[in-house]
Amino acid sequence: MKIKKLFIELLIIAMLPILTACNVSDDVNEIFASGTWKLTNITLENSRQMIDLWGNDVAARQKSLNLMEEAGTFNLTFHSGETTDGVTSGVFDVQGDNRYGTGRWTANGNSSSRTLSLSDFHLNGSGETDIVAKTFLSGLQHSIRYSGDSQYLYIYYEEENQPIRCLWFIHPSN
Repeated sequence: MKIKKLFIELLIIAMLPILTACNVSDDVNEIFASGTWKLTNITLENSRQMIDLWGNDVAARQKSLNLMEEAGTFNLTFHSGETTDGVTSGVFDVQGDNRYGTGRWTANGNSSSRTLSLSDFHLNGSGETDIVAKTFLSGLQHSIRYSGDSQYLYIYYEEENQPIRCLWFIHPSN
């Protein structure tokens, strides 16, 4: 009985290097191409509180929050991409408030980088008047990395002379 227990313990110890040597990376297509993403929040990098984009203008803030709740606004849809050397690229569709368009996405699912680049934006429609819509589109254009999974997506972006901010997304309920 003691020999059997000792054998099992040695086997577990021998397998530890194999289990810890796994290359941890995201299934980028599962995360990005899992459906339409809906913007729910814009924060500073390590915060959960929405940043004050309105300069304490309560009416403008409420208008923005109402727009965010509308089904057809602040949506982002990634289409399945092709993976080469661990980097996945594809196309996406975006819908702000008054503008909509397409572009290209490139993501590296390596757990140490999780870089994300959204480029080649082709936007149509009239200019955005809402500050959240402007921030949403600008944030996407300045994306640097992501985190999340197929249920929650966080896109981090950096604009000149500004702290890193984060766009929060979920899948809208049907």
